[in-house]
Amino acid sequence: MSDNKNVEKVPLNEESLSHYFDDGDLDEWLLDDDRFSHEFDETWNKNISLMEKSIETCVYGNINWDLGEYQMMKYEGLTEDQKDNINRCILDGLIKLTHDVEWSKLVAYNIVVGIEGSIKSMMITNIWNNFYDNHHQTDITKWILNNIKYQLNGEELFPSILSHKLWQTREDCFAKFDDRYLQRVEVCLIAVKYKIPDDLIPTIIAYAIPYSKIYDYMK
Repeated sequence: MSDNKNVEKVPLNEESLSHYFDDGDLDEWLLDDDRFSHEFDETWNKNISLMEKSIETCVYGNINWDLGEYQMMKYEGLTEDQKDNINRCILDGLIKLTHDVEWSKLVAYNIVVGIEGSIKSMMITNIWNNFYDNHHQTDITKWILNNIKYQLNGEELFPSILSHKLWQTREDCFAKFDDRYLQRVEVCLIAVKYKIPDDLIPTIIAYAIPYSKIYDYMK
């Protein structure tokens, strides 16, 4: 697109583009990153809920399934097998959420260390035995899950692990979005130069630029 020497180059901002379109609808669509941000956050929150459910199912299955390992918890806290299994549950969930393997490995490891540290501190202060004896296996599993959720996304933690990752991921996505925005603008300038009707330009962009099909009639 950029090799076309007949296209007049203008500063790529809202003010310089708005005069091309009588009603402003098209340039408003081009420049509307609030829509992108809203849709991104909605998808992220939905995927967090799916991740939490995945971790919950996995942790319940591992702790409740092996009674022998659970009985050893009274004396050892988390057993080695439990630590490995909980780590895997968290790791799998985080990878599905972020697709960032190395980050997920580090976070999963640190969360298991945090759970282990909580239990060890209770053992040192002689609280653990009483806690273990007076709570059902399912209750202790819930306690572990609440610990995981708090470490990942506790409201009192700012920024929490997940809110910080959300910010980083959004920045990366917006960088890609900005690149596509500039491509859309370039297509618009060419279309206007050759007097293509305004109402056709969004459809042209939809097929010319990836991730631009935002209306049903474009699909």
